Amino acid sequence: MGGFTGLIINDLPKYLFLLLYFALNGFIFYDKYIYYDQDIQFFYTRKLLGSALALARAPAGCLNLNLLLVLLPVCRNLLSYFRQACNCCPRRVRRILDKNIKFHRICAYMIVLNTCKFVCLFLRYNNEINIVNFICEQQFPFLLKHLHS
Repeated sequence: MGGFTGLIINDLPKYLFLLLYFALNGFIFYDKYIYYDQDIQFFYTRKLLGSALALARAPAGCLNLNLLLVLLPVCRNLLSYFRQACNCCPRRVRRILDKNIKFHRICAYMIVLNTCKFVCLFLRYNNEINIVNFICEQQFPFLLKHLHS
């Protein structure tokens, strides 16, 4: 039992921080998706692209967060400031700041994941948009010809 309580005492802040990080990524994805899928200012864009805009912009919002956070472990002065500001916190909470390389790697993995989602969705919907444009270009002269008569 002592090993399990030691694990909880030592590693619980790290796992809570990772859970908060993944929850924040999920919230930003959901928020951006709802914003681009339901906001009135994107009505005509949604008519043209369908859900492509929302599905492409949601991973881009997560990319913005992760690109910001990947630079955080590199900023040594900021980390020093956080360590000084967290003197009232227990040592196990401050230890999260010292494990910055692992956090840097996790941010990098999330950047790769969101970039892959963004590129795959872009390529998928770009192909569909090109097919719709081709069909419209083929039918446009026919529509113009019969419009006047």
